[in-house]
Amino acid sequence: MDGYKNSIVVFLDILGFKKKVENEKFEKIFNTLKYITAWNSCNGVNNFTPEKLFCYEDYLKDKGIDEEKICKDIKSDLKVSVFSDSMVIALPYTEDDFEVRFFMIVCFVSYLMGKLAMSNYFLRGGIAIGEMFNDDNIFFGKAFLEAYSLEQIAVYPRVIFSKKIEEKLKEKMPYIQKCEDGLFCVDFLNFVKKMENTRTSINMELEPIKNLVNENIVKSDKELRIRQKYEWLKRQM
Repeated sequence: MDGYKNSIVVFLDILGFKKKVENEKFEKIFNTLKYITAWNSCNGVNNFTPEKLFCYEDYLKDKGIDEEKICKDIKSDLKVSVFSDSMVIALPYTEDDFEVRFFMIVCFVSYLMGKLAMSNYFLRGGIAIGEMFNDDNIFFGKAFLEAYSLEQIAVYPRVIFSKKIEEKLKEKMPYIQKCEDGLFCVDFLNFVKKMENTRTSINMELEPIKNLVNENIVKSDKELRIRQKYEWLKRQM
């Protein structure tokens, strides 16, 4: 049995899931969770994720990285664990391949956030790095605890990074933004815009997401704490 591995760890949670259970039809909740669990991996193999999924060609070409090879390598190393409305993603890294693997995780998360947002399911979470054990849905480690703690801090429908990640990144990357409170997070909205303008079989559009955000603001008119979350997201659009 392998022990801890230095890993990029993501903890994701569906915003307002309790209220959705109380108010939404069973079929919609079930289909959403079924979609999420389709990303669940067993023995390091995520059979749901296509080989060519992300908008990263220019980034990889500039670094002289073979797109097909890195996709296969990451797909074989990626571990995804799902429970209820939460998801843990872990990807081992070395000092040499950290930046490219982190970039791929950012794309992975951006894709998932965009797809679920189109169904009015918005994600919040955190990304940390450090020691992690993840095998057959047994997962624990300092990086997992930090990623979970960051999810609590994120507040809004965003996925924020740990300070260690900020210090480790040596260059700017696509699909990353600095928020007004100084925290860095996944810029999934620009990822969706890129997907709209790229020839792909993946259906992802920004306008339906905008409409849903506006609807949520109206619906939560008397619930200031919830409304503020969607107002924050609207300001990013």
